[in-house]
Amino acid sequence: MASDFDRLLDATIQHLRELQARGVRHVPVAPETLAALRRPVIRPAARPPA
Repeated sequence: MASDFDRLLDATIQHLRELQARGVRHVPVAPETLAALRRPVIRPAARPPA
């Protein structure tokens, strides 16, 4: 079963392909979005097995 993330990713890819089929070559992206994508993901440290 696909996760919510997988479904969102598939929908995003489909949307971008539809835009491409209509001749769209660039999509606008806000500077804030680009900045957020550049930030590293901080994951909690793994706990040792009990």
